[in-house]
Amino acid sequence: MSKHSEAAIEPPSFSVAKPQDSPPDMSLLGSSPRSTLETMKLATVSGRQDSVPTPFGDLTLVNKNQTTIDATGTGKKVDVTIKRDENGKPVFVRDHMGEWKSEDGGKTWKTGEPTFLVRRGEVGIDSQGRYSFDNEDYGVKSTFSPDGTSTRSMRSADGANLSVTRDAKGVPIGFKDRSGAWKGDGRNWTNVETGETRTGSVNITEYGEFKFKSAAGEKVEKTEQLERIQALQKKLTDQYGIEFGKPGEKGRENKTEMHMAGMPTEAELKVLGDVLDKTRHENYKGMKIWFVRSDTYEDKDLYGHYGNEAGKGPGHGCSGGCTHNQGKIARAGGEMVIMPKARQALRGADGLEGTLLHELSHHEQGQRYGHDNEWGGKDSTRASRAEARDLGWTWSKKHGAFLLKDNEGGLWRQTKDEKWRWTAGKRPED
Repeated sequence: MSKHSEAAIEPPSFSVAKPQDSPPDMSLLGSSPRSTLETMKLATVSGRQDSVPTPFGDLTLVNKNQTTIDATGTGKKVDVTIKRDENGKPVFVRDHMGEWKSEDGGKTWKTGEPTFLVRRGEVGIDSQGRYSFDNEDYGVKSTFSPDGTSTRSMRSADGANLSVTRDAKGVPIGFKDRSGAWKGDGRNWTNVETGETRTGSVNITEYGEFKFKSAAGEKVEKTEQLERIQALQKKLTDQYGIEFGKPGEKGRENKTEMHMAGMPTEAELKVLGDVLDKTRHENYKGMKIWFVRSDTYEDKDLYGHYGNEAGKGPGHGCSGGCTHNQGKIARAGGEMVIMPKARQALRGADGLEGTLLHELSHHEQGQRYGHDNEWGGKDSTRASRAEARDLGWTWSKKHGAFLLKDNEGGLWRQTKDEKWRWTAGKRPED
């Protein structure tokens, strides 16, 4: 980024094109697209706006790939950067939540280790240096201004535009609902058009729910995405008897650790529905499923775990392998806790689909043989080992581990880098 003063910037010169048989490449700032880009880079200084004269009038030049914001509620300045590929598609973002990478042209964003955050939607920086992320899973746009104010905005399922703005300390100072725009101090509100006053708290959640709570009651609005998510949750509950941890609800891992539920996406619930349908021979009534927020649980290397009934036996904690953890606390009916690492991909053995199948197998194991029995190892029984063989697992004395048999007779082992590698049996053709 240039550090020169405004006076040091020389405006570009322009020449009138001579008549030609074929039209030249058009550019407002030079003779070609390349000179246009170079001039824009020259005339953009430290994120502020500059105006360059052109034959068509002044052209405002803005740096749309970098800004500095005060992270709302923290008082910390954050340099936000967007990097793009040769086609102009965003592939990297550094913001107040970390460093994000996209491999699909700016549609899906992941932080990777150690937080394993994932989100889907568009990023951008506007002409005033405001950084925004438009989350397509929940229908909520979050905008962060250089002065530390931030706004969450959404559209309700029937088309009403709603928003909540907070100051640099995170206190709500304005909102918009069906009755217009309101200004206030986080508790007392005045309609800027009519002068009407209200008292109450206001919020828009990251998953698309607008709430205004007063002594008269609570007004709730939802995005279309959230309505579909909750309808699908109800369908799965009615069909299979499962329950879901509600956003913000806390569950106890053990005597010292807690986890907190987030909101699954519609796509994630569809994967869950497919997995439950494949295993519908089992009884899932009373089992509770948690889609855990990454910022509320320290052991982020886990894909997930299944808790047994009332903590009477060892719980199953699953990362690269599957281990039993003493002291897990769970509810009657079982608990399946899905960690952010499992939500990086929807399908496949190492994604959400594989994690759900794996954890549900622990539920089946407990239902049939009791939660105190392992499928292998010193705590296994003859019946549990037979069940493991029926599922395709074969114990290898050579490797000291269970190998998974594929449909062609090949045996596979999961290595420390969490990849499945052929080990014995029929070698795969590829």
